[in-house]
Amino acid sequence: AWVSQTPVLSYWSTSAALSDKSIYPNFARTVPPDSLNAFAMTNILAEMGWTSFSVLFLNDLYGVGYSQDLASAAGAVGLTVATAQKYTSGDTDSIQRAVETIKNAGVRIVVCIAFSSDMDEILQSSAEMGTSERGWIWVTGDAISNPEFLIEISTAPNRTLQQLNGWLQVQPSAFAGGNGKRFQDAWSSEPTENLNHSLLNSFAPTADLQ
Repeated sequence: AWVSQTPVLSYWSTSAALSDKSIYPNFARTVPPDSLNAFAMTNILAEMGWTSFSVLFLNDLYGVGYSQDLASAAGAVGLTVATAQKYTSGDTDSIQRAVETIKNAGVRIVVCIAFSSDMDEILQSSAEMGTSERGWIWVTGDAISNPEFLIEISTAPNRTLQQLNGWLQVQPSAFAGGNGKRFQDAWSSEPTENLNHSLLNSFAPTADLQ
């Protein structure tokens, strides 16, 4: 797409790195970048009265970028990141090492940036390390599917059900607030050719569409 200068519109890609127009001039999306989710997540943690948290993240563009966004957002609200541990998808050893390091960090608030496909191994390692017992708080981003799906794909459904009890998930809400209704009304009443960039931006007055 970059070579041919083909516009790309994504409904799923949330990496904040994709907002860099000097590198991705033809990229746009209909979902907010991870930097906004990280902002919301750290504000929730701060409102809870917690002062520090650990991060378990997937070692790819999505996970690394999200971890960096969390670190930046945490500093803005007076939180500290006790440790940030990366893991490789499908690599049980790397997941176990990351979870063990998080356990040894001594902070029981864990932000988990992962995909559903890795959650069974993460939950198993957490159970073995004792980091999903009472007193531990796990928070996930929007890449984690609903609990029912995680239980369905789990090799130990009863364990997974018990572990997920009390987990927090932070994800953007579609059409939240008054702008959501305005957008829906415009979408249903305006001809498609009138839904140009300027009109769409009127529903997001604090930031240009990225």
